[in-house]
Amino acid sequence: MQTDTWITLAEADVLAYVNNAELTTVLTASLANGQAAPLSVILPDVTMEVRGYCRVRNTLGPAGTIPQELKTAAIDIVLYRVFKRIRKTAAAKEAKPDYDDAMKKMERVASGELKISVPLTPTTDVTSAPGPSFECPPRHGFGYEEERGI
Repeated sequence: MQTDTWITLAEADVLAYVNNAELTTVLTASLANGQAAPLSVILPDVTMEVRGYCRVRNTLGPAGTIPQELKTAAIDIVLYRVFKRIRKTAAAKEAKPDYDDAMKKMERVASGELKISVPLTPTTDVTSAPGPSFECPPRHGFGYEEERGI
């Protein structure tokens, strides 16, 4: 049986990607009294953003999932946003190039330049994905001026 390549991005994925102690320190430092844990807010937001880029030219997987091949890019986005919560930290500056690369990858997915896997179980959600667009050469030589006197 083939497994679906669309995954749910979890906190464990992020923690496995970086030094756990470093991330825990940043998460603890960025947490104000009574505030929700940053990853519990950032993970769903990044998931929806990644799905938004995918939606432009691709079939989406089940709600709350992203393509496996975009996992590291999504984690780079998550980490940058976590590190950015503490202004002017070295971690945010170090994460910025990875974030920029991840966003370029998302733009390539949206443009259709980078292909992603087709989900085994497509979403049943109604999406507002645009229809196909076609580019045609401009029409020259037959306009108002050319019609005059006909």
